Amino acid sequence: WLLKEVELVGMSNVTINGVPTTTRGDAVHVHAFKVTCKGNIEQLTKWLYSFYSADMLHRLRQLTIKPQNDSKLLDLTISLEAVSLIDAD
Repeated sequence: WLLKEVELVGMSNVTINGVPTTTRGDAVHVHAFKVTCKGNIEQLTKWLYSFYSADMLHRLRQLTIKPQNDSKLLDLTISLEAVSLIDAD
């Protein structure tokens, strides 16, 4: 889902790295990811809209935006977390 959404808005050089899943309490798994990619402000805005519109338990932990010289592209680093119930499909 995450890769599809990033590619759908046209971002390039996409890399997604997962962090080992952790457990909180008896009921919740926490899945952490770090996304790096290149895109413009319009693509970032569209992606943020789709991210927050998704019917899932997830959040951005950190968003780093670095403009590239002589370009409208941005270097983006996005850290996020999603949670799932241990006994859920």
